[in-house]
Amino acid sequence: MFFMFLLLSSSLAHGSEPAFTELKKGEAAPFDGRLFNDAAVAKIIVDKKFENKQCELRVDYEVDLSRAHEKFKYDILYAKCEAADVRLSELITIRDEENKYLREQLKPSKSGWWFAGGFITGATAAIGIMHVVK
Repeated sequence: MFFMFLLLSSSLAHGSEPAFTELKKGEAAPFDGRLFNDAAVAKIIVDKKFENKQCELRVDYEVDLSRAHEKFKYDILYAKCEAADVRLSELITIRDEENKYLREQLKPSKSGWWFAGGFITGATAAIGIMHVVK
C-alpha cells in the first residue's frame, strides 16, 4: 500500500513541466535550465526512439537464451533416457540368453538310460550264468 502511494506521489516530485524554446546566438534564455544544441537534441530523440527497441531486443535475447538453456537440459535428459533404454534392452537380451543356456543345461541327461541298460544286462547275465552252472 505504501509503495502504491509512493508511486502515485512521485509525479509531483518531478517539478514543473518540461519547456523548451529555440534560441539564436546572443539571445537570452527565458528560463533557467540546460541548453542543448541540435546534435544533443537529435541524440536524445534517437535514444528515446530506440529505447523501446533495445528493450525488446534484450527481452528477445534473454528469452532465446533461456530457451536454449532449457533445450540443452532437455537434450541431456533425453540422451540419458535413451542410454538407459539401450542398457536395459541389452540387459534383457543377456538375461534371455542366460535363461536359454540354463534351460539347455537342465535337460535330463541320457546317462540314466545307460545305467538302467547296464543293470538289466548285468542282472540277465548273472541269472543266465546261475542257470548254466546249476
